[in-house]
Amino acid sequence: MMAGMKNTPQQTFKNCLAHVLLHEGGYVNDPKDPGGETNFGISKRQYPTVDIAHLTRDAAADIYEQDYWRKIQGDSLPPAIALAVFDTAVNCGVSKASRMLQESCGAAADGVIGLGTLQAIENKNPVDVVQAFMARRAAHYANIVIKNPTSAKFLFGWYRRCFAVHGAAMKLLEG
Repeated sequence: MMAGMKNTPQQTFKNCLAHVLLHEGGYVNDPKDPGGETNFGISKRQYPTVDIAHLTRDAAADIYEQDYWRKIQGDSLPPAIALAVFDTAVNCGVSKASRMLQESCGAAADGVIGLGTLQAIENKNPVDVVQAFMARRAAHYANIVIKNPTSAKFLFGWYRRCFAVHGAAMKLLEG
């Protein structure tokens, strides 16, 4: 466990979730937003059977733990890296976030965080991993706008979130 983060894995999840929810506000249904109808960042496209408009925070937390946190192996990651990867998984997808992490630590980039990825992380300086990871995330947003210029209206918000997550992760590493 990292200096300054002597929490249980469940508390680390709760802390990371609180950070994610700072950026994932309440109900939104902007037809120009590629995410579509969302609440707490949970999208109708990904969860068509969920009543997104009436989704509770606790129900969103359950979805995040089951479908995001566990898939990124959040309990096995150093807290700063867990925060960066979890927030990215919520915003960009689990597979994309997993590949970004794998590329950042030199693991085979198959989009599934497993033993090979976890071992590669152990051999790296966490500061270097977080910085490389967040640079990939920023580049991902730029590529979205290059491919779809109408998405430019979201770029400032994406970057603001990216920088906030980077800052929070670095603060965890400072202990």
